[in-house]
Order: sequence, then C-alpha cells, then structure tokens
Amino acid sequence: MMRSELYEISFFKQFSCTIKDCPNTCCKGWRVIFDEETYRRYLAEPGKNGIRLRSSIKKINEEVYFRTSLKACTFYEKEGTCNLQRTLGVDYMPKVCRLYPRFYQHYGSFAEETLFLSCPEAARLFLTHLEGLSFVKSEREIAYECWGTNEDEPFLKWLRELREEMIMEIWDETRSRLQIFAQLVAVMWEIQNRCIKGNELPPAKELIQKHKNAGELHIPAQITDQMLTNGFYHSRLKKTSPKLYELCRLYFQVFDRLTPEQADLRAGEFTKKLHEDHPQLEHMLRGYVVYYLQMVFLEVYEDYSFVKKLAGGIMHVHMLEMFLALYNNSQVGHWKKTMPRIFAQRKRTPDKHPANRLDSDELAYLISVYERRGRHNEDVAEGMYEKFYPILQEWYQ
Repeated sequence: MMRSELYEISFFKQFSCTIKDCPNTCCKGWRVIFDEETYRRYLAEPGKNGIRLRSSIKKINEEVYFRTSLKACTFYEKEGTCNLQRTLGVDYMPKVCRLYPRFYQHYGSFAEETLFLSCPEAARLFLTHLEGLSFVKSEREIAYECWGTNEDEPFLKWLRELREEMIMEIWDETRSRLQIFAQLVAVMWEIQNRCIKGNELPPAKELIQKHKNAGELHIPAQITDQMLTNGFYHSRLKKTSPKLYELCRLYFQVFDRLTPEQADLRAGEFTKKLHEDHPQLEHMLRGYVVYYLQMVFLEVYEDYSFVKKLAGGIMHVHMLEMFLALYNNSQVGHWKKTMPRIFAQRKRTPDKHPANRLDSDELAYLISVYERRGRHNEDVAEGMYEKFYPILQEWYQ
C-alpha cells in the first residue's frame, strides 16, 4: 500500500503557544467540546483529581464540556495559564485544547496541516509569511484517520489543480478582487451544474480562463447589514468577545440611520480610506482568501458544495475588511487605550506607522477576533451565507 504524503503550511512548525502573553486566549469566549477519550479518562480518574475533574464537566444532548466555558474555562487562571495543564499536565487537557490551533485534514492519498487564524499567534505567522503561503512536504507520519468516504482519486487530483489555478487568479493584482471573485463564482456555478448533470469536467485552467470577463461581484451594504444582524451580532457578544462587540456597536452607530444608498456610499468611503492609509492591506486580504481556500476548499471532494465553499471565503474577507475599515476610521484615544498589549514579550522592530494606524500586531489580533465568531461558529456562518446566497444567485442568473 502506498504511503500517504503529508503536507504542512509553510509556517506550521514555527507555531508555539504564547500562553499568558496571548491577547485573545482560547480559554475564553467559546465552549470546549470534549472528545470521548478525554471524557472516559475523567470518569475513570480516581481520588481527588477524579472528583475535581468530574465536578467541572457538564453533559447536554451528548455534548460534554467544562462548566461556564462560554465566559471562561473553569480552569482558566487570571495569570493567563491553564490550571489543568499546570497541575496535572497536558495529557489531562481535552484533545481540542492539545491540538488547537492546528487543523489536520487527511484525504486518503495525502494530508494537509494548517493553523486556524482565530489564534493571534497563528494570525501573526500568517501575516509574516504572505509571500510563502504554500504547502511543504513533511516526512512525519500521519497519525489520524482519513476524512470522508470519497475514493475518486482522479477527481481529487483535478480539485487540487483547480485550487492552484484559483489561487493564481487571486494573486493577480492587476485585476480587482471583485473581478476575480465574479470570475471564480461563475466557475463554481458551472462546475456544480456539470456535476449535477453528470457532464465531463474540462481542464481546470480552461474553466478559469473561460470566465475571465465575468464582471464584478459587489456586496451591497444592505446585505452586509443582514449578515451582521442575523446571528453574527448578539447581546452575549459583550462577554464572549468584548472587542468584536465594540466593533459591532460602532457599525450600528455609523450605519443604522442611513438609507441603503447612503450606506453603500459610506462603506465605500471607509474602505477607500482604509486602503489609502494601508496600501499593503490589499495584499493581505488576497492572502486571507488564498489561505481560506488552502484550508477548506478540498472539502468539496466530499460534499460538492463548490459555490458555498468559495462564497465562504468571499463573505469572510468582505466582513473582515468592513471591520478593519470601521476600526481604522475610529482611531481616536479610546480604541488605542483599550487595545491589549499584544505579544508584549516578543522582541520585534516596531512598525513605522503613525499613532492612529494599524500595526501588524493589532491586525493579527483583529483577524483572530473576527475568526472566532465568523469562522468558528457554524450556525453564525450558515446564517451569514443564507443572506449572501441570493446575491450570488441573482448575479449568476
């Protein structure tokens, strides 16, 4: 049997948890669901440690997690450390805590490993490796099960080629992102329709070139508002993600009283100023979409949701850009004073930005803040997509 090949994102090995220096700790703001192995271990643990572990967990509808973990994990310490890790060791932590922010995907003949950008340190590494967002071959053994049931290797090979062609288009900065998004959405619709009808799939490059002049895909401010207010924003956000809550409140202050036409103009002004203040940001936003495709696009191998997979990347980069534009346009006293000391212990050369501009550490932090809510909550992401989908459908038809 042929050995499966393992590929890791170029900065994978450089990741190291910053522990107490993390500005957006993974011990706060979301519920940690247990794996079965950890749960059984807690149930079988004797003595005081066993009592302590079992009294800290809760089980509802077959889901097991630490009590009060939506506000902060019960073992989270004020110093920013994990009491469970410190007193009992890493082996006693739930599997997700041991692995995060690493993301593993085994497709059969190969596996790919990346890092979730909801971790500020992973986001920082992403920002410092924009010129090298590629997979490199690793000699490590694959220690996890194959994902999915599809065994159509020629189709998988074709999907990898398609992903590379899409990434090449996104990096073409002679064309706007909106032009490239329109082109790729048209490609996804055609592929999806061909799969449904059982038609042959032409070479990936041929499909990409066919839709080169597809126009531009605009997301109206009215749709942005619907994506934000239909599940993304919630009153509990103030406790689980204070910074994201502040950004959402800032959004409402700016846009609530505007007509759809006025909101489009205001959003355009904010975005224009963001890119004038940070010319390098366009490159990062393209890299954000590239990285999204590297992480999730091959999942179409199992569910054939071509339009939805690409739409996720477009939707998330649009929302991230909107939040960054809001933040950039509100750089007066309060925001700078309330920003955490990001990577405070790291020796680095400070960015040469004026006091009212985003620096790279702030950017990494804000990416992680958005990712926690936009990417890591399936219900939220699904609700956002439901509001976005009519635009895709109307545009394509």
